[in-house]
Amino acid sequence: MAWSLKKILRTRVETYQMMKFRIENENEILFWHDPWLENNLIILREEFQSIRIRIKRKCLLYSIRDIQKGKCSSILRSILEGVRILNLINNIQFNRNIDTKSWDIVINGKFVAEKAWEIIRIKEVVVDWHKVVWSSKVIPRNQFILWLTFRKRLAIRDEIKKYMNIPYVNFPICTVKEESIDHLFGECAFVSKL
Repeated sequence: MAWSLKKILRTRVETYQMMKFRIENENEILFWHDPWLENNLIILREEFQSIRIRIKRKCLLYSIRDIQKGKCSSILRSILEGVRILNLINNIQFNRNIDTKSWDIVINGKFVAEKAWEIIRIKEVVVDWHKVVWSSKVIPRNQFILWLTFRKRLAIRDEIKKYMNIPYVNFPICTVKEESIDHLFGECAFVSKL
């Protein structure tokens, strides 16, 4: 399977957050694999971890209607959360309309990609140095070096010696101390004067 398809499949849970599931005749919405209840997939709940293999063998692709008719009820009744879900299904008033799955991030009938991106993207902590590195006034090559430095990924001698044997680890300009990020960007007298 292509890496891009695998990456897309990993966003299924986030994608479900962008959708509305409306239960009408309960034939179209899958009981285990659609987040119709509290925006979560029932199959991923911790309460069902112990019986997940039995679920996969017997009733993985059942709709809500199938569960209401009694299929898989023995598996669900063996767990307290399953009993709660069965009681909830029995109290839902169904009608003849078709179940619907629609985008929840629609404005004036149009899908909004910006909202989708905000839900799917991985949100990292904003670091305090990002404005220094990614300023439009900084040369791109220097941006890359600064980025490597702040991420502690700059290939300097104290890092290289961890992986290979190098004969000389001192900073070649001042030859006083071992070459490290701290020495290179502050401790070295020559660099400070420069």
